[in-house]
Amino acid sequence: MKCKYLLLTVLILPVVFSCTVFKPEISQIETVLDNSKGSAAASFIDNETLWWNIFESPEISKLMDKAFGNNFNIKAAYYRIKQAQASYRKSYSGYYPSADLSLERSYNKQKQKNLDAVTTDKWSLGLNVSYEADIWGKTSAEAESAALQVDISRYNLKGSALILSTDIAKAWVDIIANNIKLNTLREQLKLNQDIYSILEERYYSSMADLIDLYQQESVIANIRSQIDDTISEIKQLKQSLNVLTGTHPGAKISVVTEQIPEINPLPKGGLPASVLKNRPDLKASWLKVKSAAWNVSSAKAARLPSLRLTGSYNYSAEKLADIFDNWALNLAGSLIAPIIDGGSRKAEVARSKAALQEAVMNYKQDTLNAVKEAEAAMLNEKKYVKRIKNTEKRLSIAEKILKEAERRYYSGMSDYSAVLNQRLNILELKSTLTDLKSSRIKSRIDLYKAAGGRIPELNEILKEVKNGRTAEK
Repeated sequence: MKCKYLLLTVLILPVVFSCTVFKPEISQIETVLDNSKGSAAASFIDNETLWWNIFESPEISKLMDKAFGNNFNIKAAYYRIKQAQASYRKSYSGYYPSADLSLERSYNKQKQKNLDAVTTDKWSLGLNVSYEADIWGKTSAEAESAALQVDISRYNLKGSALILSTDIAKAWVDIIANNIKLNTLREQLKLNQDIYSILEERYYSSMADLIDLYQQESVIANIRSQIDDTISEIKQLKQSLNVLTGTHPGAKISVVTEQIPEINPLPKGGLPASVLKNRPDLKASWLKVKSAAWNVSSAKAARLPSLRLTGSYNYSAEKLADIFDNWALNLAGSLIAPIIDGGSRKAEVARSKAALQEAVMNYKQDTLNAVKEAEAAMLNEKKYVKRIKNTEKRLSIAEKILKEAERRYYSGMSDYSAVLNQRLNILELKSTLTDLKSSRIKSRIDLYKAAGGRIPELNEILKEVKNGRTAEK
């Protein structure tokens, strides 16, 4: 018996010690980020404060805290992390042997012609243990791939939180801009009603045509329509903000900020590549490459022989009380090598290699998109900055014209309609300026989204999700 065990050991050990564990080979992947240049300081984006602190508004900070605690997409991303963690623990279990305990009872009664019935009643208790040695690194490769999936889920959660924060900020800015626009439209309505009154007096004095009254009525009706549309837009934006913060769309929500927030100008030059590499989705995309590489190693290892060790310890007896009196021990070691499988394992290696190349291409495309989004956001903001300057210049000129129109009116050189018309022109320019400023702010928000602006630490987000409420900062 000892010789048999010795022979088995002699046959198996050389195989074990001659094994080479498969590990992924990931070469340096050159992307557009490696060739991107920028003179802006990294602190412009990756600073020590949350990105929306650029607005210096407690109101938006409260909205963000509420969203991270209540938003259902964030909660769903949290449970995807839990799924990935469970999958990792499942794959990691391959490092350990498996054991099964069984208890059986069999009863058999057999009757033959001219013979008495034969009855058999038997109890059996067994312990079966099996273990597959990870000689080629298949189990470890699967575990490494699963561990990376956990990290990918974590970065996906951070990415979802970043997108959520930018959506909230845009909705908040749009509500402020529409509130300002609504006030401006109401001022325009009042001025146009005054102009209508003047035209009406002129008409009855035969100093104006009826068509002038009709045209002014059309202007007033158009402004009232714009007021209704703006009120409806504000209601829809508040509904969206409620949904983003995990609240019923019809719940009451208050935005009391009255002015478009001021922000610092863009730094000269572009953003450095190191900033864009902080994007959660880019980090997740890179980890997908590494995970796919481990899958290739697992597929390669599956084509080679596997070493399995099994053992069983069984008890049997006709009476349960005597079950431990009869026992049998069985130990076995087997080296199983695949010979014919119809090319299944080879095809799996080819598939996993193609999946790795797909992950690499996706990562390169993601980096291209990141640069494009950042560049587009900066170009848009520069465009709006120029338009804001031009509109402010036009507004300054319009205010000078208004002063001149008022001077001429008080001197008796013109009527009051010229003053009202100029005031309308100023209100329209102010409305345009509000739209341009809100568009510039949203371009800056897009820039922080594109560059991976700082959000709360992951454990803070998870704490808020777990508690179902906002965590104390």
